[in-house]
Amino acid sequence: MLNRVFYEELQLRKDNDEKIVFENITYEELSQLWWDEVVSDYEIADLYEVKKEIVRKKRYKMGIKQEEMFVRDKITEFLDLSWFTDFYINKL
Repeated sequence: MLNRVFYEELQLRKDNDEKIVFENITYEELSQLWWDEVVSDYEIADLYEVKKEIVRKKRYKMGIKQEEMFVRDKITEFLDLSWFTDFYINKL
């Protein structure tokens, strides 16, 4: 089962009549929804009450595309050297 904590939080806020504004969405929020929580453009559009095309255009403008996000994750994984510390330093 997917972990959609942020999406569910936003949905709850919307259900409680809070207006969530798509124009204010940050890179971190949009990448969290689309990449980390696997929320589709359609679902994001429905949540924010905008057209799906607006979501896609904003994602692309922010560089939130499958290829870029995959590379970002691999670079982050590579730069996380905690495995190195655990394996070599803590063993000494």
